[in-house]
Amino acid sequence: MADWAPGSWKLYRLSESLEPLREGTGNLQSVSEEVVLIQDRKVMRVETLDGKQLGSFSLPSEAEGYYRSAGSLRNKLYLDDCKSVRIVDFEGRTLLKMHPRKGCSAGDTSSSADGRRMLFDFTDHKVSGLKHVLESVQTLTTLGMIGPEDVNREEVRVFDTVTGKACFDWHRGFPATYSRVRSAAISPSGEFVAIVAKDRLSIYRLPTDCDESAPVPPDK
Repeated sequence: MADWAPGSWKLYRLSESLEPLREGTGNLQSVSEEVVLIQDRKVMRVETLDGKQLGSFSLPSEAEGYYRSAGSLRNKLYLDDCKSVRIVDFEGRTLLKMHPRKGCSAGDTSSSADGRRMLFDFTDHKVSGLKHVLESVQTLTTLGMIGPEDVNREEVRVFDTVTGKACFDWHRGFPATYSRVRSAAISPSGEFVAIVAKDRLSIYRLPTDCDESAPVPPDK
């Protein structure tokens, strides 16, 4: 586990008590059982838990914090800049690009234990054409002080990180709420997706081979 603050971090092993492992500078992006991912300004470092460097690479020339989400998928990484998701090796070489949808997915992404399947759970605000126009006018007339902040739609998608193909595509609408809505989880094996909606738990079996046009599987 980690204790994180902007620009610094500490790592601990949790047993009968917290055992300090190491500390350092930079922004801690993710921690797994094997890999620590650290963004230090425009450099991303990949290290073991005890500090051995496994790789590093320079980030694009944009401002710091370019990547809104980053994490380890066993022997590779995923980097999300709110435009696309890149799967890269520990030296930053792009292995695959995915475009699950526009917008950020920070905090909305999880994967199977081996990193082969990635689940994206997005929420957004979607209304009819007329209501969208009225909301836009309201935002303009109030100089952005008032505008839609609630969500009324959720979309869950699963991708194969080797082929880039879609395995699962599910969405729903619901009454607008200001609460955080996250309904889906992927199993460690990458075989199943569980979704809770309207007090009902549904389990979906993912296909063995993913396809871009893969329909939502039936409940199992």
